[in-house]
Amino acid sequence: MSKKAIEWRDCPICGGKMIWEGEEWESYFLCTECGYSPNFEGCETLEQAVEWWNKRPLEDQLRARIAHLEQNIEKAKEILEEDMGEWLPVEPLYMPDHVRAMKHAWNALSEEVSKVGEK
Repeated sequence: MSKKAIEWRDCPICGGKMIWEGEEWESYFLCTECGYSPNFEGCETLEQAVEWWNKRPLEDQLRARIAHLEQNIEKAKEILEEDMGEWLPVEPLYMPDHVRAMKHAWNALSEEVSKVGEK
């Protein structure tokens, strides 16, 4: 396996890129951003080391869950927009109480989506 053929996932600590210095698989591995250098103890081949580095079941599960929740937020916003109809652009002061409550919920969901997008 050549260096160029290896696809390393980003660093689990900071998201930086992984570099491999040297020719032997036991050589120096390092994150370019935070300097994290993993210990591949128990790995006997480069293929095992790459598999170990790229295996992140908890991270993968969390990413899938976040994507699912983001989809649910968008669906909830669409439902609220449909129910609020022409009231959506109106200032809350002039809205009936039940529409004002929907507008507050819509605003809260919009803020959550924008927070996720910032990260």
